[in-house]
Amino acid sequence: MNSWHGVVVSIGVCLAATVQAQGVIHFQGAIVERSCAGGLQPGSTLKMSCPVPLPSSALNVERVTGAGKPVRLRAVRGEEGQYQLVDSAGARIRTGSYLITLTSP
Repeated sequence: MNSWHGVVVSIGVCLAATVQAQGVIHFQGAIVERSCAGGLQPGSTLKMSCPVPLPSSALNVERVTGAGKPVRLRAVRGEEGQYQLVDSAGARIRTGSYLITLTSP
């Protein structure tokens, strides 16, 4: 006597583009939402204007030159989309070179 237990059947479609050149990935499409615009405000404040509010994890900051204390961006209270560069103790940083990266879904 044979019995079938836990049989799973999966049917799907998989499409693959033809390879144009080794080591090259080709994407085609369009950005359909407005992007964020950013700029510096007086007092070393970064202002980001985005179509949707950014989560705190969307912005990353790295020191470009030299070693030093860790840095981060701190949201300005009461001012949506405004951030200040601070050190690990929370003191504002007014000099140096930093790379700020915005990662948005």
